[in-house]
Amino acid sequence: LNVHADGRHRYPVARLSQLDASKPTATQLLGLDLVLWRDQQGQWRALRDACPHRLAPLSQSRIGDDTGNLYCRYHGWQFSSSGACANNPQQPAGAPPPNPKRSCASSYPTAEREQLLWVWADCGPQAEAEAAAAPWLGVAPELDEFGADGFPTSKLFMRKTSLGSW
Repeated sequence: LNVHADGRHRYPVARLSQLDASKPTATQLLGLDLVLWRDQQGQWRALRDACPHRLAPLSQSRIGDDTGNLYCRYHGWQFSSSGACANNPQQPAGAPPPNPKRSCASSYPTAEREQLLWVWADCGPQAEAEAAAAPWLGVAPELDEFGADGFPTSKLFMRKTSLGSW
């Protein structure tokens, strides 16, 4: 858990080694259904797992080979890494969505640290800047390295003291 003084948080949602970059992955964060996928720039992204058009699960969609966008399987809407509707097949070619605010999927900032994918538990236009500005606290500062088996190697150690039992 990555807790900040203003109440906003980063939460680990998956181990990076368990994510498949070739397809969307469903996960949950505090009861909220999310879809994770890797965009064309190689960054993991998180959107609310519901197409804003008919609430079809975006985790059952596919990733476009040419764009890296998430394609909803229900009506073919495409969503960019920011959650914006990049293409609506029901609209004339190149036309913007009829209502851009209602056609966007909620996007949550992500970070890759400590071999985990972290998601900032807030969305909206300010979320990306807030997540970037927030200090990184991590799971435990003492766990800064990982061994070949994927488990953390710790700098923590215990020693006996003369203070009695603990």
